[in-house]
Amino acid sequence: MEKSWKFLLWWPYFFLSALCLRIFAPLFRSIQEQRNGPWVIGGHRGRLYDDNSAALHTYIAEHTSVPLIWIAGDPKLENKLRSKGFRVLRKNSLAARMAVLRAPVLIYSHGEDDLDSFLKYFRKTLGMRVFLGHCHKHLKTSQMTKPDLDRLSPWQRRKYIFNITRFDLALASSPLEKTHFEEAFADLSGKVLPFGGAAHMDRVLENMQRQPEKVIVWFPTYRNDPKGVEELKGTIQEVISDTRLIKYLEEQNFQLEVLCHINSDSSRPDAPSHRLIRFRPPGDVISILGRTSCFISDYSGLIIDWLAFGRPMIHFPFDEKEYLKTRKLCISLQDLQFGPMVYSVTDLVSVLVQNTWRNEKEYADKRKYWVQQIFPDLRPGYAKRCYHAILNMREKFHEKH
Repeated sequence: MEKSWKFLLWWPYFFLSALCLRIFAPLFRSIQEQRNGPWVIGGHRGRLYDDNSAALHTYIAEHTSVPLIWIAGDPKLENKLRSKGFRVLRKNSLAARMAVLRAPVLIYSHGEDDLDSFLKYFRKTLGMRVFLGHCHKHLKTSQMTKPDLDRLSPWQRRKYIFNITRFDLALASSPLEKTHFEEAFADLSGKVLPFGGAAHMDRVLENMQRQPEKVIVWFPTYRNDPKGVEELKGTIQEVISDTRLIKYLEEQNFQLEVLCHINSDSSRPDAPSHRLIRFRPPGDVISILGRTSCFISDYSGLIIDWLAFGRPMIHFPFDEKEYLKTRKLCISLQDLQFGPMVYSVTDLVSVLVQNTWRNEKEYADKRKYWVQQIFPDLRPGYAKRCYHAILNMREKFHEKH
């Protein structure tokens, strides 16, 4: 949930108005059942237009007559999407909340607070809620797999479950991903389909056709705790100032781009001074991957997208032991590994400067295995299949309710 001073200042109003909506929401059930109202969709807590929700929104807008409303929490994003002709409403506004109450279908990628910070208080009175996930659900998991969940008291457990993402339908892209969804949402396992997910894969398939440039991209995911944030910040600084790495980039005329996570502003050190090293702001990551020769990451779901590209990978989980104390992975990095695995900056730089990262034959069998497990169908049409899955389930949902 947002923690800006503006949000905290308006928190009492947002909260009380949400409770009022909970009282009057049942009056909108007949409007939802008409099924011709605008679908409401959002993603990335309203901050970005760059995930499964964005891919599905684009497809529906371009190929169907279904009316849509995108929920934006950022004024710049709101103006940008409006300039493209999309209908956009500001997150938590009265207009957005009325749209949410009327919508026959609500779609989100990170959680219900993509659409409204307090949606959980009136979730049971809404149209069909569809959870897409922001990428693939094969690495980081949470929700009902929280490592210390068993230590919570019954009251704490009920509170925790109330606060996590809920849905009427979740879409996976394969039987394996369905299994991972069900592990994370054990109490909602009957609401997960093994098809229709990963709408963003159409953009991956499109960018796979691009020729890689002399670019190495490193995407360290964010850390939740202050200690982890400081360690990440120090590790980034150590990498971008390594003299061996800088010499290698100069000799090979490669560029290192550090892709910044939207939640990681506090872990970003000062901007690098060398011309061949740069920070990339969040957004449009698939296009960035399309021009990338080698990808470096730790626990990001982008690793799964990168698997489809068939290009060199370096696994760099420098704090794996500490990270896994508070998070769980669907597939261990060691099982997934389809490139060199390093745990220190020294080893990372050595793999780069010695060109070990170019040796793909060593991991060819492992890569082939996971491609078959994760991508049973690598043909375009992911967003189309996503739309039709929602359309079919919408009819069953409204008949049932």
